[in-house]
Amino acid sequence: MRNTVLLILGLLMFAPGPAQAMEDGDQALQAMDEVEAYEEEALDPAEQANENVRTLIESYLADHGRKFDGPGVWLGSGVQTVDVSSGNRDWGKHRALAYQKAWAQIQQEFIRFQMNETRTEMIQKLYADASGTVPQFEAASYTGSDAVDEFIDKSGAYLSSKLDAALVEAGVDPQEYERANAKQRKKLLEDSLRSETITRSFGKLGGMWPLKTFIGSVDGRYAVGVVAMQKPAFVEIAEQIGQGQIPQASSKAGSPIGDRVSSDKKQLANSFGVLLVRDENGYPALVSFGQWAVNSKSGNPAIRARFKDAALKQARSQADAALATFLRGTANFTNRSVVGSTIEEYADVDRSGYVESGETTVIEDMLDEVLSVRANVNLSGLRDLRTWSYRHPESGHQLVGVVRVWTAEQAMAAKVIRDGPKREVQPQRQGTSGYRASEGTSSAQSPDYADPSEF
Repeated sequence: MRNTVLLILGLLMFAPGPAQAMEDGDQALQAMDEVEAYEEEALDPAEQANENVRTLIESYLADHGRKFDGPGVWLGSGVQTVDVSSGNRDWGKHRALAYQKAWAQIQQEFIRFQMNETRTEMIQKLYADASGTVPQFEAASYTGSDAVDEFIDKSGAYLSSKLDAALVEAGVDPQEYERANAKQRKKLLEDSLRSETITRSFGKLGGMWPLKTFIGSVDGRYAVGVVAMQKPAFVEIAEQIGQGQIPQASSKAGSPIGDRVSSDKKQLANSFGVLLVRDENGYPALVSFGQWAVNSKSGNPAIRARFKDAALKQARSQADAALATFLRGTANFTNRSVVGSTIEEYADVDRSGYVESGETTVIEDMLDEVLSVRANVNLSGLRDLRTWSYRHPESGHQLVGVVRVWTAEQAMAAKVIRDGPKREVQPQRQGTSGYRASEGTSSAQSPDYADPSEF
């Protein structure tokens, strides 16, 4: 492009009105530089979708972050680009997994906030041989015995000549199979630096849940972002439920769970993870959203229905996994980073004594991260609030999901079924001594089902 512009400028210089031509040429060059600068700064659709979601998160935290402030409150966020475009047959599954990857970013950040052990080592090395001499080529010994080595060399030469003759007879040029002459290398200069850092973190994830989920798209590429929150009141309730206890009720009652959670499929398709709410009786309740996708193209309706059932079971598993992690999740995170550079000058010498010099420059850049999240919990009274199926309007993919609910009432009913009819002591309401206040560009976000200020 630049060569074309320069050619035009050259022609303009010899055209009538050279002053005007030069002025026009300067303007053309300036315009070209501006275009090139724009092209360098322009993001591809996936990067732009990622940036758009980050902007939404920053705006949300700027507008709402202060109302979440309090002793022990932790806020975090994560953004993940969906690995494939909306034209991929598995896009719906990758979309659900992008949420989990964004959530994993938050989990990493959270446990590193709790405890971060760092071990690092740096090695710098300089070697220089300015003597100007290169050692003579030394033939390698096979056995350490000169007589035996001589026999091996002669045997190899004899067999090589016989094979060459056989190749010529077969019409094959033996030179095509000749090996390059062996070379020995002498290092003249090496200047290197290598730094290795290992960080380890571990901690509990109980009581952390997503306040808001954001989804952005640009030209068929999507990104998913999450804002998460944890505070001591959430942790206390999570520990009690995880241990099979019924948390105390509050005089501050909430809405019925069925009324809180939207039945609008578009909103459900943008909802992920666990929410902590209060039910109409003032007891803490848990709502968990799981989703997956169906990509069966079978012409048999029965087969399509079975694939849909399987996808719903996957969604239910995702919802239950999120609940278990909220109640009793733990995590270990290891990060190993290696960076370094080496510049080297060397001399290669072969059997004939020919010396060839060279140099190399090498960059070392390696990152290895592993996050392991585990949870094990026994939970009674968990049930489906609703299941849903939704055809995504922009991608056309069929998404399916399950909303799982745990309430104190359901847990007590399950205990009666499990243990048999006994005289049950109803948990007493504690009033205010409960757990209070302690293809194109598009975007979407999860509804505000829960209010953290209820706890």
